Amino acid sequence: MGELASSLYLVSTAAFALTAGVVGIRLLLLSAETGQMAERLLGLGVLLTASLGYGLMMISAIGRTMLADPSAVPAVYARITTAGWILHNIGVMCVMGFVVHVFRRGAVWARLLALVMSITLWAGWAIYASQGGMANGVPRGSYWIVLAVVGTYPFWTAAESFAYYARMRKRVALGLGDELVANRFLLWGLASLTTAGSIWVVNIPGLTGATIGEPSGSGLAEICLLLTGALGIATVGIYWLTFFPPVWYRRQFSGEGV
Repeated sequence: MGELASSLYLVSTAAFALTAGVVGIRLLLLSAETGQMAERLLGLGVLLTASLGYGLMMISAIGRTMLADPSAVPAVYARITTAGWILHNIGVMCVMGFVVHVFRRGAVWARLLALVMSITLWAGWAIYASQGGMANGVPRGSYWIVLAVVGTYPFWTAAESFAYYARMRKRVALGLGDELVANRFLLWGLASLTTAGSIWVVNIPGLTGATIGEPSGSGLAEICLLLTGALGIATVGIYWLTFFPPVWYRRQFSGEGV
């Protein structure tokens, strides 16, 4: 099951990174046309976290697994990992900036929360890097400080998206809103949840010390990879419906039927 889990995980990761890249670039191009900060922040957030940042970290991780001597990791992998983390962390800040700008503009508590989470993220990462995390990739105490932010900010995004969706539904019922636009907030909330789910599930083996092909036979690492792959594929599908809704999906909100 290890090979199947790893294959699904790699395929879903590649699809996720590519889709996120297309979405991020599309949002940035839209921002260039409209001059709107919301599209710029979200475009940068998606591009830097899910595509460039995560993509570089995965390239480094895959490269390490192909080494003949895993204990002798070339310095280039540490540099790739470092670049990936930096881009990813900047992207996280952009997404939180998007949440504050769109949903909580003017709310002091939201700005403070984003600031505290950003400081925690960078402080935890700096400690992790100083402990050799960029070279060995082994989760340790400081890594979980980083995960505390990376694994929770999508829940904030989801909560705000669902709340806004509920408000938009009321406007649609009064004939003052577009149902397809309202649905995009629902989809974005769901994508945020599947993203958070994949982040936590893929880190379960690190918490328990389980590895692929573990002799205990429990298969925990393989199961987590399979679930992460499934969540990644689900996220890709939701992204596609959100930003590239096909005709059959648009018809669900036009009253024309399928």
